[in-house]
Amino acid sequence: MNTKGAWRDVLDFDCADEDRVKTAAELLFRGDKRVTLRVIAPKLPGPPLMCWSDATGWRVWGERHANQA
Repeated sequence: MNTKGAWRDVLDFDCADEDRVKTAAELLFRGDKRVTLRVIAPKLPGPPLMCWSDATGWRVWGERHANQA
């Protein structure tokens, strides 16, 4: 786990496994306020597809920024 704020490539997964990976990640990091998880498409430019924190759960990236306005 990286707690210094830099993004790290930790896990590659097939889209068919998305629900299992998201559930497992949430179970691993639940309760840790320092952790933010991001899902990216490595071959596509632009922002992450979604993010997770203990405070908010999983959200689509655009929803994350719209709710902060």
